[in-house]
Amino acid sequence: MSAAERYDQIGTDYAAVRRPDSRWVARIHQALDGHRTLVNVGAGAGSYEPRSMSVVGVEPSEIMIRQRSSSAAPLVRGVAEQLPFPNGAFDVALAVLTVHHWSDPSAGLAEMRRVSRKQVVVTWDPEVFARQFWLVRDYLPEAAERETRLATLATVLAHLGPATTEKLLIPDDCTDGFFGAYWRRPHAYLDATVRGAISGLALLDRGIVCAAMDRLKFDLGHGRWHARYSELMELREIDLGYRLVVAELGSPNRMVPIRKSVEADSAAMLAIVNDAAQAYRGVIPADRWRDPYMPADELKKEIGDGVVFWVAEENGRLLAVMGIQDKGEVARGDKPLAACAGPHGQARFDRHLGGCVVGHRVLPEERIHSCPEPVQGISPSEILVDPQETDRDLGRPCRRAMDEGK
Repeated sequence: MSAAERYDQIGTDYAAVRRPDSRWVARIHQALDGHRTLVNVGAGAGSYEPRSMSVVGVEPSEIMIRQRSSSAAPLVRGVAEQLPFPNGAFDVALAVLTVHHWSDPSAGLAEMRRVSRKQVVVTWDPEVFARQFWLVRDYLPEAAERETRLATLATVLAHLGPATTEKLLIPDDCTDGFFGAYWRRPHAYLDATVRGAISGLALLDRGIVCAAMDRLKFDLGHGRWHARYSELMELREIDLGYRLVVAELGSPNRMVPIRKSVEADSAAMLAIVNDAAQAYRGVIPADRWRDPYMPADELKKEIGDGVVFWVAEENGRLLAVMGIQDKGEVARGDKPLAACAGPHGQARFDRHLGGCVVGHRVLPEERIHSCPEPVQGISPSEILVDPQETDRDLGRPCRRAMDEGK
């Protein structure tokens, strides 16, 4: 079942039950501070979309789209796996409790990275959830078993790369009716409308859920629930495993692999170089400007003339390309002669400047050779560029060469 079909089936009363919680709004919006444009992937009824930013939502379900208010951000009907936007179209991509519904989570997360520099995802740790949440642990272990097959925290971290992960505690009066929201209000789970807006319950076998609710109703009616979980009444918030994940290209401790290009990279390399050139249209002297700046035949000619092109690649996607006329020139500290470019128009594009790709940055050649351990006699099968010591604009990269065969 696709995400659209799933929510067309269970999302009828979603907007009435799933109202954004102000405390979560503050935490999520804090992660968005300082940015202007945002795509909300799996946008649903528009929860957690900031009014202070230029926002576009993406949502496949007609039922969910109908529940968006007239003041909500504009929306495109589409799926995470095929976002209809160009590379780097947004500052931030947001996904709130939606990745587990995607048909291909790895493709959807890759798309978020393609269209934005920063990704903010709300998901959960199913191990913490199953261990800490009384409803799953003691009444519905089948829900925990189902969640082992879903794309949750581990999947998000695996495909977004290095990221920060923060706990999202659930207040005792949480207004967003997700699975764990009523941890201190157990009677709410007896309401079929409430359960219908919680996919973890709505998509379980109805007989299993009804049997569990009968047991819960009995325990509540006979005082057993309050006797068993009396300590919960002392808490104002709880950790049930919900997490806020923030990943940003070029962030500290991010290792970007660089390898020698192959013929199959040509189309992507041309797209990267020409995209970067467009950002400098009007700056590049008129007598050097062409459109496209680098046609396919020139790339072939440069390769034939001995220029060696290196590409930065992550999760099967090229991030940047650098051409070096003589790879030994980098090790010796001479100025490389070929072009250096990166996506999103952020690259320094000058055929007479050397560069080194760090995240999505290209650094001026005088910074390349400030490495504490210069690479001698480069003959690597792969180079890892470590931006750990970079500052916000240029920084000082440290490079490590891995000898062939290692």
